[in-house]
Amino acid sequence: MEKGFESPAIFRKGDMYYFLGSNLTSWEKNDNYYYTATSLKGPWEKRGLIAPENTLTWNSQTTFVLPIQGTKGTTYMYMGDSWSYPKQASSATYVWQPLEVSGTALSIPEFREAWQVDLKTGLAKPITIKGKIVEGNNTKIIRYSSKWMPRSIDKTPEMVSDTKDAVAIIPFTGTQVSLFGTAAPDGGYAKIEIKNSKGKVVHTALTDYYSKYIFKGLRFISPVLPKGNYTLTVTVTGIRGNWSDKKKSNYGSTGYFVSIDTIKVRE
Repeated sequence: MEKGFESPAIFRKGDMYYFLGSNLTSWEKNDNYYYTATSLKGPWEKRGLIAPENTLTWNSQTTFVLPIQGTKGTTYMYMGDSWSYPKQASSATYVWQPLEVSGTALSIPEFREAWQVDLKTGLAKPITIKGKIVEGNNTKIIRYSSKWMPRSIDKTPEMVSDTKDAVAIIPFTGTQVSLFGTAAPDGGYAKIEIKNSKGKVVHTALTDYYSKYIFKGLRFISPVLPKGNYTLTVTVTGIRGNWSDKKKSNYGSTGYFVSIDTIKVRE
């Protein structure tokens, strides 16, 4: 075993046991690993990482594996915590992904932003987050305060800001809205607010844009709303996650940036 680990999870498929664990890096996510054995008594053999190196287990920490058994197979669902120190109560989320399990091989080779399991058959399949796309640099639709600016990450243009109270306002008509952007080492927190046509706040959230490594993708998705006219407001909070562990090692963000890559509106 490792010199130290936490957040263990264990499950069995056939005659094989799989043990998943996380390194000790305080609230910082890390590349989780796994072992296999044909008996709980061992011997346990180290097999490697669950997800590709430097994805930080898709920005999560293992907590449980849920088998979903059906008539045609079983999906083993990885359930991970996506910590967000110090806003654990308001911004921490979950990462649930289908595991690929075969013999001694166990992995989450890619991150699926949306997928579903057929509870009858037990089989999983990827799905697409549908909706009309609004590019982040579309200033004809998105109203930005003066403190936003263009930035390119991996050759993809985005609008970003690290100025407290900088605001982006996106009017939309539909039933659901999704926000895509980049979590990065200099990311902060964004306040998300949705108002209906009468100006009433129908949903709020705090979204974390910090990641030790660049992680592009879905940052926020709203609940399904009654079809109507709404306003999505994204506000830079000027708050970031920083912390120290018992050894006085420092972790966390170096900045306060919030980014908007694209918006998807589902009608």
